[in-house]
Amino acid sequence: MILDSKISTKYKLYLPYFEFIQSALDQTLMNYAKKHLFAYTSRIKKLDSISEKIETGRYSSWVEIDDFIGCILIVPNLSYEEEVIDFLKNAFTEIDLRKKGSTFKNFDTFRFDSTRFIGKLIPPNQEINKEIYDIKFEIQIRSAFEHAWSVTTHDLAYKSKNIDWKILRLASQLKASVEQLDMIALSAKDVNKQITSYKWPEIDIKIKILNFIKECFENGKIPNEIAPKDYSRVVDNIFALIKNKLSIWQSRKVNKELKLIFNNINTELNLINQKGFPMSLSLFQIIFGIFLKYEIIEPEDISKNVFYKTDTFLTVFPELKELKIKEFQI
Repeated sequence: MILDSKISTKYKLYLPYFEFIQSALDQTLMNYAKKHLFAYTSRIKKLDSISEKIETGRYSSWVEIDDFIGCILIVPNLSYEEEVIDFLKNAFTEIDLRKKGSTFKNFDTFRFDSTRFIGKLIPPNQEINKEIYDIKFEIQIRSAFEHAWSVTTHDLAYKSKNIDWKILRLASQLKASVEQLDMIALSAKDVNKQITSYKWPEIDIKIKILNFIKECFENGKIPNEIAPKDYSRVVDNIFALIKNKLSIWQSRKVNKELKLIFNNINTELNLINQKGFPMSLSLFQIIFGIFLKYEIIEPEDISKNVFYKTDTFLTVFPELKELKIKEFQI
């Protein structure tokens, strides 16, 4: 496209400033995103995009343009939005906050409407009055669903060489689906009350295992320091060890089998606590040792599994020293 020489010159003059600001934003926001397991991206708006933005007639001067540098923080769902906004207000000078739902939009319209924080860098001291600290940038807060919609449809429908009613319609339909997905994710604890629950033996057994483990923590048989980060992962691993030993589809029989397993675990936990609980073993390592000691599982049952056998594990379960199992190597 034809680019005006004055705009081109101005852009080239400001580009080092844009790069400085982007670097400063990346340093702050990438660290924040990494800490909270968010995704993050940034970009400097290109010269042709700036020229097209000026041609919209929405800006009266160069300094009014508020997204020379654009960043996107992608959160799992919209419940994280407020804490992100609080962080941005503390990290930067707030110029404007255009929250999701703050603009006019008809009920049958589905378009981009993520929350946008407009800000400036905070100068290191009051005496500095460099032009760089007057340049505005935009930080969008998107849900994972909305980001997927945006990157999928942006070039297809909104930055295209063609105008196609069907493509625009499809983009709107996808946005409607995204709004529903965000709504469901945000209110999952309430929505699940309306879902009909069906019986499934594996889930029922895992719930029983989880409840038993939590009870062990509550009654002090296992110290709270041993509590896993993700109970669901530990329960999955425990279930995988014994699923072939359980009469999964026979509820009465499986309840008796689980009761025997839980009794064995309780018995061994009592013995372990008499000697002093091994704080360097994980919950899974302890359960795994008990399963082998009480022959709840046999080495051939786990022939494909690899286990990390530590010195502490063999101190707690010395009878398992000669047991032939695949060992994880460090």
